[in-house]
Amino acid sequence: MALVTDIEEVSRERTSVHDRVECSCTIFEIDGQRYLQLDTFGSPTRKLKNKVSQALQFNREGARRLRMLLEKAFSGDK
Repeated sequence: MALVTDIEEVSRERTSVHDRVECSCTIFEIDGQRYLQLDTFGSPTRKLKNKVSQALQFNREGARRLRMLLEKAFSGDK
C-alpha cells in the first residue's frame, strides 16, 4: 500500500498497455483528512482470486496532482 502525496511526470522510451484488471474505489476520512483509495485486483488467471494486488491512497495534494495530469492527458478527448 502507498500514500501518494505528489506525482512526478516523466517520459519513457518504452511503453505498453497492460492487461485489464478490476479496480475498486473507497473514500474515507481519518482525523479530519479525506483520502481516496484505489485497489486493483490480480488478473483472472491469478492463483489468489479477489486479493488486492496494489492499493494506492491519495490525500488532497496527491489527488489534485492526479486530476491535473488526467486533464492534461485527456483534454482533447470528446
